[in-house]
Amino acid sequence: TAPLRACKEAIRTIDLLKPQVYIACGTGWNLVLPPILSRHRCHKVFHEVMSGEPASFRDSRWAVRYGFDEVVAQASAVGDRFAATFGWPGDITVLPAVPQQLSVQPPSNWVRHRVPLGSMRAAVFGRLVPHKRTLWLVQQWPELSGCLGELHIYGDGPELPAIREWVASQQLADRVFTH
Repeated sequence: TAPLRACKEAIRTIDLLKPQVYIACGTGWNLVLPPILSRHRCHKVFHEVMSGEPASFRDSRWAVRYGFDEVVAQASAVGDRFAATFGWPGDITVLPAVPQQLSVQPPSNWVRHRVPLGSMRAAVFGRLVPHKRTLWLVQQWPELSGCLGELHIYGDGPELPAIREWVASQQLADRVFTH
């Protein structure tokens, strides 16, 4: 089936790309299972931006506790609810959802000390739609390039042409890749 094929392709991509950090934000099984099933081991972060409550017993967030290293939530209440509902055993970092733009500086306790600055390879998997802000992320390259060596974007959607156009205009095709 198509979802199984997409999951297998994501696993192959992770094994090939070998990211140092995998950040998941969403509830799709094709987002949560690939880094867990991949042969490549990296630091896995799940960002809970929903309510912290399960949609059903088939909710993919049940698997987070079995394969992710860290959970980040948009609010303390969401993090507390996520931990209680899904059985997350560790601490949850809160990155508050605020109306103003958040700083692109990673928190000091992130894994940046484990990978030489400027050599980290990161990837975004998902629909490229405005509310997920992938174009905004790409436009932060001047600040991100101090930490990242490469940014790979896997997905399709209405933002893809604008992302490709911005990458070309900034002559970043050797550092920011769309797949």
